[in-house]
Amino acid sequence: MKEKDENKKESIKYLLFIGIPVLIVLSILGAYYQMTNPIMVLSKTINTAYKSIDSLLIENNNIQDINKTPISIQGNLTFKTDLDLNGYENLQDFNYDLNLNLDLQKEFASLGLGIKEEDKQIIEGTLYQIGTEQYLESKTLIDEIIKLPEKGLEFKKLFNFQNLNIETIKQKSNDIKYILKATKEAFDKSLDKQYIKREKTDITINGRQIKTTKISYLLDKENQERTWKKMSKELQKDQEFIKVFADLSNITEEQVKEKLNQNFNYQHDYSIIIYTEGWNQNVVKVSLLENTFEQISYINYENNQIISFQNDVIFTIKENKNNIFEMDYNIKSANIKGTIKTSIQEKNKKEQDGTFYFKIQSSDINLEINLTFNSKMNQEIQIPNTDHAKDSTKLSPDEIRAINEKLEKVLKDTFLLKIIEKNIM
Repeated sequence: MKEKDENKKESIKYLLFIGIPVLIVLSILGAYYQMTNPIMVLSKTINTAYKSIDSLLIENNNIQDINKTPISIQGNLTFKTDLDLNGYENLQDFNYDLNLNLDLQKEFASLGLGIKEEDKQIIEGTLYQIGTEQYLESKTLIDEIIKLPEKGLEFKKLFNFQNLNIETIKQKSNDIKYILKATKEAFDKSLDKQYIKREKTDITINGRQIKTTKISYLLDKENQERTWKKMSKELQKDQEFIKVFADLSNITEEQVKEKLNQNFNYQHDYSIIIYTEGWNQNVVKVSLLENTFEQISYINYENNQIISFQNDVIFTIKENKNNIFEMDYNIKSANIKGTIKTSIQEKNKKEQDGTFYFKIQSSDINLEINLTFNSKMNQEIQIPNTDHAKDSTKLSPDEIRAINEKLEKVLKDTFLLKIIEKNIM
């Protein structure tokens, strides 16, 4: 009995000192296999790409119905260019205030323009459309609102947004999201390990050589036909997909099923190539090849996100977080490059401040545009009192002369006066 107890103790010791470490190692190896399994890596990459695309689609809560919601936008624009402006190059020495107000329910719209030299206001004016009538106001030129010649323009024809049905847009956004998700899931289920291979290879990103694992998934004729049949079978079981696809495509559900049952039209071999780095198999590059030619590639390495189309059109995303976006672009074949920057800061649910910067450089054009703006939604817009507006056709010669004198005074010593004299006076 004593000998049996001793053997039992020895067995427990073996389990503790040998068995448990072995189990831990096996668990780690099992987890590593799951992480590095090519099919798992491919599936994870597809799901990550899907989430990125899905996040770009319009969020329903952010959509406002312009037919019911007043909108007001104020902005300031500056630009610099070496373009030939036909003698008006000095226009870029000024900055421009823009003011847009729109209330469709009250049949009111206004567009204001102000011209400044640095912070000094030179001239400003606002054009109003109220119902069928148009008015002009410029506090720098005249104290009264001027009624423009009767044109009888119907407001609803000038500002027709009735086809912009917000509920329809929301529904279409949800439908597209559903189709994207269903298609992704069907393709994910169609993956077959016999078409996948893995190898070690070095790639170069931004001049730096990186040791990676290359995972290739071949979509040759055989696999494309097999994938199409498997996806088609999967999607035909999804009645919601059929209904949504029919609604979006404006065809019947039976026609959707017929399309899903059609034979696959093979044209080229395609390959999905994934490059991973390190023990965690972090994806650093994904490419889509048509035959052996790289059509699209995406690099995500050390805060560099680069999207390339046929190695000709290249976007380098430098920042994309906290409502700030910055991207460089390069079109090699056209020798064009530049930068786009945007930022939006919500002051509250109804108001936003934003900036937009655009730059383009080439052998033919250099242009920079800076825009700052403030937008307000669903806030009451003040409509000017036009009861005592002056009819422009009834202005006396003295009143017209007074306006011209003020115009010459405010534009004195500016390039704008030469433009006015050349084209109007």
